[in-house]
Amino acid sequence: MLQQIAKHCGMGITSFTKHTREFVNVGPMEFLKQCRLSHASWQLREQSGASITEICFSNGFNSSQYFATCFRKHFKMSPTEFALKQH
Repeated sequence: MLQQIAKHCGMGITSFTKHTREFVNVGPMEFLKQCRLSHASWQLREQSGASITEICFSNGFNSSQYFATCFRKHFKMSPTEFALKQH
């Protein structure tokens, strides 16, 4: 996936990674994960009828356990706790 993103930007993997770290202070795959988590948090706030599993898969996570682990690490609470706080 990293190779495809770098190619789409007209760069090699090494230079793309370097520029990403300079601009957002994390590697490209970590930045992509942060974007996915941010969008998932928006969905948890705005789409109260959607299940956490649906949100997980719609944001590119292949495992609901991995999604929950990443979400907890990023937001300091589980997706369920986050959703309950929002409503």
